[in-house]
Amino acid sequence: MGPERTRSEYRGVPHDVGRHRRRHPRDRQDVQAADQRHLQPDHGHDLRCGVDGRERELGVGRSDRSQGWAWDLGGDVPRAGARRRVAGRGQVLIEVLLILPVFLFVVFTIMEIGFLAFHTILLHHAAYEAARIASLTASATASPGCTAPALSGAYQDVVAKMFKTGATAVAHGPIPTMSDPQEGCMNYDVAVTVSRRIPMVFPLTGFVLGNTPDRRARVIQATVRMPIERPLFK
Repeated sequence: MGPERTRSEYRGVPHDVGRHRRRHPRDRQDVQAADQRHLQPDHGHDLRCGVDGRERELGVGRSDRSQGWAWDLGGDVPRAGARRRVAGRGQVLIEVLLILPVFLFVVFTIMEIGFLAFHTILLHHAAYEAARIASLTASATASPGCTAPALSGAYQDVVAKMFKTGATAVAHGPIPTMSDPQEGCMNYDVAVTVSRRIPMVFPLTGFVLGNTPDRRARVIQATVRMPIERPLFK
């Protein structure tokens, strides 16, 4: 029996094939040149695989997009495209955190102005009613001396019925205006000022709209002037 044959010889391949073969230097140079050669992109393959121009420029393929990260061929560092996407998410979050307080402050200020405008209109209506009552209840007597009328406190009762708390009414007068040529006496007016403290409803609006020391409320005033009616003497 001859020498024991190896498994490769049973398959028809000599066991010492390539053992004594020396690699030619040209083969090594070809391999090194192939490693350093810049490969041209296959745009047709990109179109078939669904890769757009931006991803082709960054070197991101379909497998990279499915995993969410793009890795270099020779290392474990994420590519610039993946890092840019992650940084973009953080940038959006920071922009929202910076803009949201300003946006909410503008919205709250607009709604607070509407709330104060409603109470301003309400106070003007109350001041008109109080001035009308003050002009009708003033004791203006008809006499040759043309004495000045005296005001009564009936207007304060009207304001107290309109606003249970927080409202004050002050009457100024009688205020002389001009002489009546037919009667020969001076005419008078009465001015009623109604004030009320309106608390702020929305946060942060008191720094702009508040006029109290604590910046938590705004005092609104409404003044209405009304002529005092008196009987004709002549």
